[in-house]
Amino acid sequence: MADREYDTRIILRRIGSAKTPRARADAVERCFALWQNLIGATVRRIGAGASHDELEDLTGAARLGLIQAIEGYQVGFGTRFETYAIGKIRASVWACAHEMHKPRQWCSDWSEFAELDDAQTTLVGSRCDGAPYEMVEKQSRHDALRRAVGRLETRDRALLSLRYGARSTVALTAKAMGISPTRVSQLETRVLARLKGTMDTDNACL
Repeated sequence: MADREYDTRIILRRIGSAKTPRARADAVERCFALWQNLIGATVRRIGAGASHDELEDLTGAARLGLIQAIEGYQVGFGTRFETYAIGKIRASVWACAHEMHKPRQWCSDWSEFAELDDAQTTLVGSRCDGAPYEMVEKQSRHDALRRAVGRLETRDRALLSLRYGARSTVALTAKAMGISPTRVSQLETRVLARLKGTMDTDNACL
């Protein structure tokens, strides 16, 4: 797994420095081949019970999500590519499922998105390589955020995972969750305010 992450970072740097469209396309294709196993795994998990035609549509959405991950990933951010790609693929597949109006037949809750390690990293900030006290302070903030997130409803954790873990747009998050973009923005504002209030209260008690 570590070797695949290493190879991915090298390929992504080549994509960024490619001098011709052909060279860029070749690099994207190589990266896609490294991670295409995520497509089938995600579709099987989310699309259990779907028909053959529906699975084909979901697979196409998953492929698009992987391409979006390849094009959107930032080397050096601190998030593993696999985690970022899984988030993008899931978001794309769920958006496709909602367009078919059938996602609830395939998955009973929001647990597909309620995995927040990388969302927490994004909310707190990228990894700190500075002085020891800076690292301790950042770890303290991360721990406080984890406690605050643990008190949220599952749907709210799912929203944070989509927006800050997978770094999905408001529009894609709306499709994945089956709500309007306006509602996504409203929920995000509310959830972030709730997190801040919880963390401020916890800090005041220390």
